[in-house]
Parts: sequence; structure tokens; C-alpha cells
Amino acid sequence: MRLEWLDDILAVADTGSMIRAAERRFLTQSAFSRRLRMIEEQLGVELFDRSRKPAELRRSVLERCDEMRGLARYARKLVTLDQAAA
Repeated sequence: MRLEWLDDILAVADTGSMIRAAERRFLTQSAFSRRLRMIEEQLGVELFDRSRKPAELRRSVLERCDEMRGLARYARKLVTLDQAAA
């Protein structure tokens, strides 16, 4: 999983909206939506309940946001440590 994928999912969780998350991630809504679908395809799991309008993150994803935040922090720390060692 890529760090930017975690950031994209967390942006939706934090803003409660794909539109606001797209703005936060400096993407158009359509580009962001395509990216979220690509993430789902790569992971092989549906992250969003698209039967609702607007689409919402599934409860199982929302329940794991703290874990995702921790993974994102850890990944950033590894990058920082690697860059400092270089």
C-alpha cells in the first residue's frame, strides 16, 4: 500500500466528503474519484458504500482510521530516518 493511498482515504474520513477531500489533496473531484476506485481495485476491497448518495466510507474502514494514521506516521518516520542516514 502506498502512503498517498492512506492519505487519500484519511482525507475522506477527516472531511466527511469526497469533494472536500479532493480539494485537500489538490485534485479535481473526478480525478480523486478515479484514484479512489483504483485504490479499491488494487486492494481488492470496496472502501466506499456507493449505494448511498453521496458515497461514504464503509464502517469497517472508518473503524480503522486510527490504525491507518499510525501506519502513515510510521511510514513518514521511516522515510525521514532513511533520508537522514543518506
